[in-house]
Amino acid sequence: MATASKIKKVHCNECRRKTDHRLLKTFKGDSGSEQWDEEYRVYWNTTFDVLQCCGCGEAMLVRTSEFSEDEHASVRYFPPRVSRHSPKWKDDLPPEIMLVLEEVYRALDANNRRLPIMGARTVVDMVMVEKSETWAVSR
Repeated sequence: MATASKIKKVHCNECRRKTDHRLLKTFKGDSGSEQWDEEYRVYWNTTFDVLQCCGCGEAMLVRTSEFSEDEHASVRYFPPRVSRHSPKWKDDLPPEIMLVLEEVYRALDANNRRLPIMGARTVVDMVMVEKSETWAVSR
């Protein structure tokens, strides 16, 4: 295998952008096929690639699943791609609010959509309660 084919450009969570990743190892997962009749055959195939960022050295696992009935392969990254990094000011928040905010960002990374919205609303509610209690004490 040529060296050039062992380099893939994918998103790196540490570098926060697409970078070159070296293919370290490929594992064959579940695969097979079934003949339903003379004309109809289905197949499936799963591979696992271990990649290492050429910039920072961080490693990741990529699972690629192919199924003859799906037009596109399913590709999942472990750890999941970070969609947004949590803000630096989160460390200045009270611990219970900071923990909820971190969960919101992890839910975004897992490609959830409803949970982050509910979590963001919870953070707003927690801040409002804290501010109203502080205001009531100061009066």
